[in-house]
Amino acid sequence: MEILIDNGIIRKHGSKDNPDVRDVLDIFTDFLVKVLNHTKEQLIQLHNFSSQSIVEFALTVPTIWSPNVSRILQTALQTAARLVKFGNISTKKVGIPYIVSEPEAAAIYMLAGNSSVHPRETFIIADCGGGTVDIITYEIGTEHPLRLSEEKVTPGGDNCGSNYLNENWKNMLLNKLKDESYLLNMWPAGESLESIVNRFIPNFENDHKRRKDLTSLFGLKTRLHLPGLKENAEKRFDDGHIVIINFGYGNRQDWEELFNPLLERVKKLLHAQLFTALEKGLKVKKVFLLRRFGASPSLRSYLRNHLREMSNKPEVGYDIELVTGNDASGYPVTAVSCGAVLAALNKNNGPARRAQSSYGIFRKELYQPTVLGFEAHRNCTARNCSIENQDYLYVVNYFVFKDSLIPPRHRFEPWISIHAFPEEYETWICEELIYVSDRTKCSNSWST
Repeated sequence: MEILIDNGIIRKHGSKDNPDVRDVLDIFTDFLVKVLNHTKEQLIQLHNFSSQSIVEFALTVPTIWSPNVSRILQTALQTAARLVKFGNISTKKVGIPYIVSEPEAAAIYMLAGNSSVHPRETFIIADCGGGTVDIITYEIGTEHPLRLSEEKVTPGGDNCGSNYLNENWKNMLLNKLKDESYLLNMWPAGESLESIVNRFIPNFENDHKRRKDLTSLFGLKTRLHLPGLKENAEKRFDDGHIVIINFGYGNRQDWEELFNPLLERVKKLLHAQLFTALEKGLKVKKVFLLRRFGASPSLRSYLRNHLREMSNKPEVGYDIELVTGNDASGYPVTAVSCGAVLAALNKNNGPARRAQSSYGIFRKELYQPTVLGFEAHRNCTARNCSIENQDYLYVVNYFVFKDSLIPPRHRFEPWISIHAFPEEYETWICEELIYVSDRTKCSNSWST
């Protein structure tokens, strides 16, 4: 989603240099309408769902998503829920979906059934999904039941999930077959080299990607049957087969070319979290590996080897364990969605979070350039209010600053508002405007 927005791939209202939110908002709203319609039908059949059912939505987003992208998805979900008439949409909860990061949701799920972490312990969640990989460091609170306390290190993330292995696999085969155009004469009309290669993806997804451990298999050879393929020793085409190898002795290694670029990027993210935690004096002894890519034997072994190297460094000096779940498949693929539900049901006991944006309220401020504390007024132009015959500045007073730590239960001080209207107006409308900025603000008030 973020790629579509940032690169301006979908364009109708905006341009590549000046994107318009509407270009992607309608697309995702239409998609979510289909999802919610199906969900609604299932809930009606299985759980007596009705228009009076109270619904709250919980959204999980990757840590690498910008706040703007999260807001677009949030708006799309709100609109889709109204179009589908998904339950009782008159409540505030459906109007404001609860947003939680994917690694936080995974951590909450993990804590719900895990006894290997203890109060005040610091650990890392490596949320390795299909599209994104998010790495984040948390501390456990001081009491039972175990709850997340706060993020201890700025999260790291990258688009290096397991789906990109499929792309690497496809591109490797296309590159091998790019000069074998004669194959198209042996296949039904309408076939292309890409459609031929696509036939090899399901087996790669279900077998090679999920079962092979590249760190321990040497001399590994896989034969892909392709009728009509001519023999070519240089390309390793043998009797109607594409031979995929991994000798592990410095030769050209097909499997390593597929996996290593992504494994290295995940390792780089993990290393950065560990190194930053170390700089802050935090002792991380456990790394929890979750989700689809987290079940990959290759990724598990690759990260274990790296953690072993880190543990042996003089500045570390203790073992760092990679925790992968109770069996070969690891934690369930529903860990993030289940964790989001648990988080939404227990907001008061959630972790303290870093604000992703700055929030302010629109205000008019009495112009006082000579008064101590209002020196910034001197460089601004005031506007006269004819009703009160006073000079005012129109400003945004920020009450939340990006990157500030917000506790799970927090109440802001109330604002006192004064609205002046000409007495001859028949209708007096009072409204408050909230401004959002994704840039850090370093002072409380900014002139508009």
